[in-house]
Amino acid sequence: MKSNRRSMSHTQAVMLFMIMTVALHILGMKINGMAMHSDLISDYITYGSKILGVILVSEMVLFSLMTPMKCNWSALRASKEELKRSLPVCVAISALVIAALIAFRLYMNAKNPVYREIPYFGLYLNVHTRWLYPLSIVFQELFIKAYVQDNIGITLCGYGQMDFPDALKSHTNVNTRQALITAWITAVFFFILHMQYPLFYMTGALVLCLVTGVLYERNRNIWGPVLIHFAIGFMPRCLGVLQIIEGYPAN
Repeated sequence: MKSNRRSMSHTQAVMLFMIMTVALHILGMKINGMAMHSDLISDYITYGSKILGVILVSEMVLFSLMTPMKCNWSALRASKEELKRSLPVCVAISALVIAALIAFRLYMNAKNPVYREIPYFGLYLNVHTRWLYPLSIVFQELFIKAYVQDNIGITLCGYGQMDFPDALKSHTNVNTRQALITAWITAVFFFILHMQYPLFYMTGALVLCLVTGVLYERNRNIWGPVLIHFAIGFMPRCLGVLQIIEGYPAN
């Protein structure tokens, strides 16, 4: 096993992981289209996130065993000092997002009375297994931050030849420019992984990942990003905003 890890550099492993993930995601959409007799990417959304989740878990296990890539499990832990530093900012961002969603909903209600038929708040737990969404968010943030982003950062900053604990420790001390580049590349990767969704959704995923990626580079725990992810990913449908964007009442 050690010889396999040494035969592939950290940079090669990260590049192969990203290419393979995107390729398998596209293959999944094609296979789903053949099974459903439809070429519409939108028809993949219902099952796509589940299929992609299986792909990501399998790849994480495979690459963690066979390459230098590792997951930064310490991102699940946070000291009181870290939480005091990160959570107020994340709560403020989440509150601003929710306030903007409410303002948009009120504006659209005034513009078109038809939108008033949409409930002002609903959980919609029967839509795309939303009851699993909180758990899904934790996994997504652990995957994209503690696995993908940390390994990209280690590669970009030239620490790939070190053992993972030492490489990660070195990466936490990088300068602002390096941190921004790491967060940006990770955000683009996250953007591509949402290719089955409309462009506005993909763009939202890009912005979300970039903002939370910068916060992660600063605080090294996923709980602040999880909170913002929940506000941006779960609340728009609760407040009826997503229904309006999707073309209510046509849907």
